[in-house]
Amino acid sequence: MFDLPSGYYKTGKTEDEFGKVMRDHARKHFEKFIKDVDLCGQQVSFFTRRGENVSRALAKAVARRESNLVVIGARGRSSVAALVLGSVTEGLIRRLRIPVLAVKDKSESLGILEAILEL
Repeated sequence: MFDLPSGYYKTGKTEDEFGKVMRDHARKHFEKFIKDVDLCGQQVSFFTRRGENVSRALAKAVARRESNLVVIGARGRSSVAALVLGSVTEGLIRRLRIPVLAVKDKSESLGILEAILEL
């Protein structure tokens, strides 16, 4: 799930071209990550959407797949930064009736100043 960064046009690419670059980049990183994970026979899905409420779209996709668990990467925003920018993980936790496991790199965090600068 993604929105194009506001300065994407500076690359000289169209919305569709830049969207494809972002999807390809995300898929490459997903495949690199997942190849070393022992899934114990569990099914894993990769999908992208653009221009939707991310947590709502993810909740719909999870419901269609009859999932038992959602694992999602978290950015590590402070609670104030999450108020400013919103939080996909928090939205999923509120919407879903199944467990949500949020995984975050310890070195990642986003405070209020960084959140404002990201807008």
